[in-house]
Amino acid sequence: MVRHALLFFALVAGLSAPVAIALGATAWMGPGYNLSLPPVNGTGQTISGSLDLSLQHDTPCDVTIHLLRNGGEVLTGPNGATLTTTYMLTGPCLLTPDATWISSTDFRNRVYHVNTNGPTNDILHLAVRGESPAGRAVPVGDYNTSFALTVTW
Repeated sequence: MVRHALLFFALVAGLSAPVAIALGATAWMGPGYNLSLPPVNGTGQTISGSLDLSLQHDTPCDVTIHLLRNGGEVLTGPNGATLTTTYMLTGPCLLTPDATWISSTDFRNRVYHVNTNGPTNDILHLAVRGESPAGRAVPVGDYNTSFALTVTW
């Protein structure tokens, strides 16, 4: 039997960016999450932030990325400006956590295997980093992504 649970969130680069949760089943538990990133205000600037995601489950499972909009894995800001976006998902429960920053393209195609049995509550640590181009200015403001983590048993 296959069960699916979705943890929907939007990472927003700003002073205080809400991250909302929509539960599709009881596999994802916990309060809403917030991720705060500094605003982009120059060329060649790198911004980053991270948050912990709680995963309650009773058997090993897989975590994948589901885009909520076209290009949702890339930090996008005012006037459609984009930042070079990289991610890192780690946690002791992952069979192969990210050891370095990975590109947004690789992140959206990656399958993370959670190898713990339960019932248990595992913590996944999600970090995001955006870099503005070195040779041109991007609009000052908040940049955000739009995707969901999907858990499959």
